[in-house]
Amino acid sequence: MPPQSYVVFLDIDGVMLPTRAYELPENKAEVKAVGSISAIRPDRVRLHPEAIAALNEIHRQIPEARLVLCTSWRHSVGVAETVACLERNGVAEDFWHADRACPWTPPSALSAELGATTGSSKTDDIVAWLKTHAAKVSKWLALDDDPDLASALISAPVPGSVMQVDGTRGLTRDDVPAILGVLTRPTACSSANTGPTGC
Repeated sequence: MPPQSYVVFLDIDGVMLPTRAYELPENKAEVKAVGSISAIRPDRVRLHPEAIAALNEIHRQIPEARLVLCTSWRHSVGVAETVACLERNGVAEDFWHADRACPWTPPSALSAELGATTGSSKTDDIVAWLKTHAAKVSKWLALDDDPDLASALISAPVPGSVMQVDGTRGLTRDDVPAILGVLTRPTACSSANTGPTGC
């Protein structure tokens, strides 16, 4: 199987930064310093250590897998800043795909005037990324705490799965065997399988 044939689409909030991460001493101190959770700076936040360990275990077991950001941090924080945050917290530099983030389209001027702030949907962004890279991706897995993402990605152009992560606990070591199973299981389906166990 060629390099970079497995792709892991990664969310941050709820996956790498679950609710319980705000109980870490560093994050509690930062929230106290800045006044609110939403004001924590990405260069100061500590992602949950178990989530980092689980992600690194995936990389150790499947070194050809590559990370791609699908988090809202792409536009709220910035791609480079998000990558730097993950690497500062222990994610290996060679885990990244060369195209490190799904594209994102900001809301149109008219939509913004009407109050829209989110722009293109995460589903559209993942599908757009996959369309661009379909020839070099054999299988993908999206790690996200959004319960609606799986059904929305049924039309993805490459077989893959969505694993819904508990946003209070985040990614854990217990999730790793299922993730490895999904990524390495032979693919027999021709459209996206969005269940937690793959094709």
